[in-house]
Amino acid sequence: MQYQRALSVRKIFTPIKINKMEVKNRILMPAMHMNYTGSKGEISDKLIAFYEERAKGGCGLIIVGGAHFTKTSFYSPNMLNLMDEDIKKQNIPKLKIFADTIRNAGAKIAIQLLHPGRYGLFGETYAPSPVRSGIKSTGARMPKELTIAQIQEIIEDYAQAALLLKNAGVDAVEICGNTGYLPAQFISKFTNRRTDKYGGKEVTDRMTFNVELLERMREVVGLDYPIIYRMPTDDLLPESSTFKDYSIVAPYLEKAGADMLHCAGGFHESRVPQLTMGVPHAFTAVLAGQIKKTVNIPVALAHRIHDAETMEKILIAGLVDMVGLARPLICDPELPNKLQARQFDEIRWCVACNNCFDCVFQAQPVHCFQNIRAGKELKYKITPTETPKKVIIAGGGVGGMEAARILKMRGHEVILFEKNKYLGGDLYIAGKPPGREEFMRALDFLINQMIKLGVDIRLNTEATTDIILKENPDAVIVATGNVPIIPPIPGIDGKNVVLAKDVLLDKVDVGEQVVIIGGGATGTETALYIARLNSLPAENAMYLVQHGVLSFEDAFEKWRYGKEVTVLDMLPKMGTNIGGTTRWTILKDLAYRGVKLIPNATVEKITEKEVIYKVGEETKSIPCDTVVIAAGAKANRKLNEELKGKVEDLRVIGDAKRPRKAIEALEEGFKTGLRIK
Repeated sequence: MQYQRALSVRKIFTPIKINKMEVKNRILMPAMHMNYTGSKGEISDKLIAFYEERAKGGCGLIIVGGAHFTKTSFYSPNMLNLMDEDIKKQNIPKLKIFADTIRNAGAKIAIQLLHPGRYGLFGETYAPSPVRSGIKSTGARMPKELTIAQIQEIIEDYAQAALLLKNAGVDAVEICGNTGYLPAQFISKFTNRRTDKYGGKEVTDRMTFNVELLERMREVVGLDYPIIYRMPTDDLLPESSTFKDYSIVAPYLEKAGADMLHCAGGFHESRVPQLTMGVPHAFTAVLAGQIKKTVNIPVALAHRIHDAETMEKILIAGLVDMVGLARPLICDPELPNKLQARQFDEIRWCVACNNCFDCVFQAQPVHCFQNIRAGKELKYKITPTETPKKVIIAGGGVGGMEAARILKMRGHEVILFEKNKYLGGDLYIAGKPPGREEFMRALDFLINQMIKLGVDIRLNTEATTDIILKENPDAVIVATGNVPIIPPIPGIDGKNVVLAKDVLLDKVDVGEQVVIIGGGATGTETALYIARLNSLPAENAMYLVQHGVLSFEDAFEKWRYGKEVTVLDMLPKMGTNIGGTTRWTILKDLAYRGVKLIPNATVEKITEKEVIYKVGEETKSIPCDTVVIAAGAKANRKLNEELKGKVEDLRVIGDAKRPRKAIEALEEGFKTGLRIK
């Protein structure tokens, strides 16, 4: 008998109607710019295969997009193109194939229409008012104010694009009105400063564009065709629309023709983290619930819904009617089927590392840290081997474990050696700082899979040359990771100097005043860990406030601040090896916790009581109890060098080749698992 968690998924797998379209469950995959189309926005076989796998995996409704559809809506070359006449001639027949493919695989399909407004990237940008974009990566461009004639042309183009989709057999259309795109720009008093009928002081005055858009679209597509409107719960931007405003807006959207409201993120330029690992799951569900109270149509919610318990909870609480899983379905396309079969330990949960969004904002094809097949479904097939081999893997980090998983799935005999008492390598350590714990879910999946598949795992055993050769393997994969770089600084061998890795593994103590040398990912995340070591946990703080032991101000202070931490780095910027969509949130958290960041700093000397450093020509010092070294790493090539010429099939992956990110290690493990025939 196998024990199963008493987790309900009843509501998740209840059918729902959007207008007259019946969806088999409450799971939708929101639109995300996967950059899988052709270079001019052509529908590709790659795009269809990606979404077909998610449809087969049990998703109820798949929303694809965004698509550009009017001459002022061009946002990215890899967006689905419904504007250019020559490309449309190619895309319309493909749309029919695409829609049939998704339906035949068991899901419904919608296409999202997107107009970026002031967020446009190419050519002239247009918006309700000339308010400069707040996104630096787009050049913070100043848009031109739309004329009334242009506004009416855009509305008509939206409606005709929706009709095109209907005629092509697409089940529904979605208007992208969230994250600060054009429809949201009209609603916001921050971006809409017009004094004509499309502007005004009150939010109801600024609804005109959206009301006219929905009314015209409904007139063109008819009463029965589902129209979904994607909206923020809150713009999360000062002087812009709040959840209270959107509670006023929602009934107008329903009356004008929306069949479902799909709540998602605030403006892209918001400085409130919305997608990263430290963000609480379903953090805007209560705001979506306020919007739901004002309408009689279904309300969906996306963003940070990354576990089954949260999904079911917000559904049965009546806060929303559907849940949006974009990144989780990129990571595990079979997630819905596994949930329904109660195979909870088989799910490869997204950890919100944001590698996919880093790809999006670099206009690159999305690839997933965990699921290397994402976007490469036609390229990579995991097939049984015809010649089973004995494979030794030296190192139990993510690369070694992924190689072991793939090799074992294909029928090879696999022995994995790990010198430590734990698996996961540097990712295990990376999951230690507060807000980074979800990395452990990636490890849980790999470990559970290795155990289930029967990989021979030998912990506390370093794979030496003698041990490996005694096993007489057919192939050896060296995944021994990296070793820390120790910079030649006077005093670095002092008793008060420790390694960041040892701090995070709780092998050493640190004092009340700590200096970290190295401001990369390891240094900054270790700083967060140390800064909060003796801070008051939030739950304890609220308990003490509730019972009058501490005032709210005192409790807040003790929760916010802990140890005194300073980070020194030679580079002009901190955290340069952290993905762009995550880096700014970590830097913001460091500042909030009182961590001092000193760039352009060259450490001259370490003593028992201080660190002496230079910035430019000025010499300074910082008093401290403990100095933490996080100065980078170098490849651990020792085993590889020893095995050369002694093993016929010798392969090196991950940081043992050269230090990089976990995604490179896992990808190399995956590919190596396929390449050993």
